Amino acid sequence: MNGEHKIILRREAKAKRQAISIATRSACERQLFRAFDELSCFSGNRSLLSYYSVGSELSLHSSNFYFAQQGCAIYLPRLTAEAGVMEFALQSLDISSLELSEPESARAFLAKFCESSFEREMLRSIYKDLNYAMRIPEPSNSAEIYVEPCDAALVLVPGLYFDRVGRRLGYGGGYYDRYLAKHPALFRLGITFRDCFVETLPCEAHDLPLDALLVLDEADYCYYDFGHKREKTGLF
Repeated sequence: MNGEHKIILRREAKAKRQAISIATRSACERQLFRAFDELSCFSGNRSLLSYYSVGSELSLHSSNFYFAQQGCAIYLPRLTAEAGVMEFALQSLDISSLELSEPESARAFLAKFCESSFEREMLRSIYKDLNYAMRIPEPSNSAEIYVEPCDAALVLVPGLYFDRVGRRLGYGGGYYDRYLAKHPALFRLGITFRDCFVETLPCEAHDLPLDALLVLDEADYCYYDFGHKREKTGLF
């Protein structure tokens, strides 16, 4: 029953996310960058396991460029030869075209480079040697694989829906659940639009919960730490 229910929910979530206006997306991106300045989980990271956002997903291109400017190593997902298995590989980002002299605050960065600043050709020039032959662009086969260090890195986990206790509805491939099960030390963070934040989601044995969730609204954001410590007061 869970499987059928998830199919219906995925269809619903995709339609809901597709309907989010450009204005709302821009406002949510401003709230995301505000969170970068204000939340401790975004400070001091030497490695960020992110993803190349596509379609109606919340865009992470400005975010990836911002953290690269802060000296963070950016890793993106890459499928392996083994069916159903992915890894994270180091992605080279050439941000020299952004003409930045020194690291800036997140909000100052976004004021200069909002998502609308990045046309497709500009993205291609910044994401160096990205493999565009795949449905979702990924690092080249020669890119260095992420090896977990002693200190936990931050991993941004995509999804269609997220709920109040840290469950997420993914795309159905199970790639993230399998990867995260092998790397339990990673700090699992979801980022979503308020419209894709729901009360509860169906859960199966292989579904791994998030450590935290950032919910974005046009006017504010809310950070849920599922260790029951909340850095931001107020609930949507």
